[in-house]
Formats: sequence, structure tokens, C-alpha cells
Amino acid sequence: MPHVNGLEAMVSLRRQVPKAKILVLTMHNTKEYINQVVRCGARGYLLKDSAPAELVAAIKAVHSGEVHFSPSVSKILVEEMADGDRKAQAPLPPPLTDREREVLSLIAEGLLNKQIADRLGIGVRTIETHRERIMRKLDIHTVAGLTKYAIARGMTTMP
Repeated sequence: MPHVNGLEAMVSLRRQVPKAKILVLTMHNTKEYINQVVRCGARGYLLKDSAPAELVAAIKAVHSGEVHFSPSVSKILVEEMADGDRKAQAPLPPPLTDREREVLSLIAEGLLNKQIADRLGIGVRTIETHRERIMRKLDIHTVAGLTKYAIARGMTTMP
């Protein structure tokens, strides 16, 4: 989608058609993204490597008013629910765009702005703007804090 990411499109669709039944087919399998998609109203969530039969089953389930999440996604959701019961519910930060999640992941891996810009093929100033927006949205103002956030949400494989 050239002008909006999947989350933004889903929010817009839900505003325009509140009864829309949304099934997400994506390559994203991070806890943060899955939680954002569910909060935005998705009734199903499959990874792009799902079997064709599972996709058909998901379409039928969501169309008939049921929910359908791939087993790996269901596991993540159940673990998050269990964690949520143990923690006080804090207000949810605004969703990050796909690019912001990508930049945050690279920040958490310890890359500098120039290195991130080179890897993504964009300007250093653009990376600085993404970093500022991420920090503002998450109300986190240190690299250590961003790294901790990314690790806690499974956005990076760094220990």
C-alpha cells in the first residue's frame, strides 16, 4: 500500500465500515504488531506462510462472524493475556508505522542513525525524524529505553 500501512488502513476501514470483518494476512509476527492489529479490530490473523487450506478456513470463519488466528499467533495472544493479568494495564501507546517499527528494531540492535539510513537507503535526517516520532509516541527518551521496549515486544533478537 503506497500511502498508508496496514494498521492505518484497518483503522480507516473500521471508521468507514464499523461492521467490516477484517482478516489480516501478513509477514509480521511480532507481539507488538499482533496486539495492535487485534486492538484495531481484526477478526483473523494469518502469516503469509500459512497453508492455502488455512487461508480458506480463516476466510470462511471470519466471514461467518467467528475469529481465526494461526496457532503461533494464538500462542502469542494467550501469553500476552496472561502477562496482562499480572500487570496493571497502562494506556496503550499510539501504533507505530511499519517504518517506525523497522527503525526502532535497528536502533535496538545498536545501529547509529547513519548506519540505519545506509541500510534502509534513506537519508540520515529521515532516520532522525523517525527516531523523534518514535520517542514522542512511546514517551521514551533514551536509546536504552527504546531498546528495552523493543526487546520486551519481541521486535529484536538482541539479548
